Amino acid sequence: MQTGTQLCHLFVTILRDCTPSHPRVLWDTFWPHICDDLAYKLQHDAHIPQPSKDNIQDYGLYVINNLLSDTGQSLQDWDTMPQVV
Repeated sequence: MQTGTQLCHLFVTILRDCTPSHPRVLWDTFWPHICDDLAYKLQHDAHIPQPSKDNIQDYGLYVINNLLSDTGQSLQDWDTMPQVV
């Protein structure tokens, strides 16, 4: 089951189409669920044996930013959202 991937797409849809008043609160609340499959990807694809919470969050933001870029937007369009490091 790819719930993290689906939630990532849902989060992008919410940002893009629903104009949430507090997108950072959504991110801070749900990032563990949105990024639930990214530790595995970092371990196997990026060869990071023990990815930190910060690594996982940053990779999640990277994925979200890439999905947003497909629509001509980026995380920078939401000033309260954390940015990709």
